[in-house]
Amino acid sequence: KLTAIILVATTVALLLVSAGFVTYELVTFRHTMTHDLSTLAEIIGNQSTAALTYGDKDTAGEILGALSAKKHIVVAALYDKDGKLLASYEEHKQSADVLPVHPEFNTQRFESDALIIFHEIRLDGDRAGTIYLKSDLQEMDDRFERYAGIIALFMVASWLVTLFLSSRLQRVISRPIFHLVETAKIVSGKKNYLVRAAKEGNDEMGQLTDRFN
Repeated sequence: KLTAIILVATTVALLLVSAGFVTYELVTFRHTMTHDLSTLAEIIGNQSTAALTYGDKDTAGEILGALSAKKHIVVAALYDKDGKLLASYEEHKQSADVLPVHPEFNTQRFESDALIIFHEIRLDGDRAGTIYLKSDLQEMDDRFERYAGIIALFMVASWLVTLFLSSRLQRVISRPIFHLVETAKIVSGKKNYLVRAAKEGNDEMGQLTDRFN
């Protein structure tokens, strides 16, 4: 029972610490991911000002095509200043209905399976267009799968250490109890009322031994 109590207490403590760590990582990683995608949108937007100004669809398409190096970017699009689609990029060549009909104004939001960014592109203080980026959350999912594996390893290691330590440390409590039990067996079995249990301290176990004697 002592071992079970120690294991339960250790497990609950580790779970609480792990939950706090994972929550912190989730908030931090979401912020970092949003910042990185916003920075990418700003860089592409700065490269696209000429294409947006002259309505050059080919150049805009080439700029968006470079996003193929970013494996987590699912969909991207450039809209001109009037909100009309100029060029798009789709990682898996999905149907065009995945693209928003009209761009939103400087939006950053997480959906169930993606991060959405609408970034306004400006040239000399005037609005030149909008870039739309959609990134999947696979990187975040992979990250937390690794965390789950690490936490599981730490849990197993902590159980082994706890079992090892508790098997030795609990002797401080269990040894006087076992001695008391053996003494009680001698008294009841052999009717030897001169036998006394050895007292090992002045704590609760020592008080119990005094009462027994």
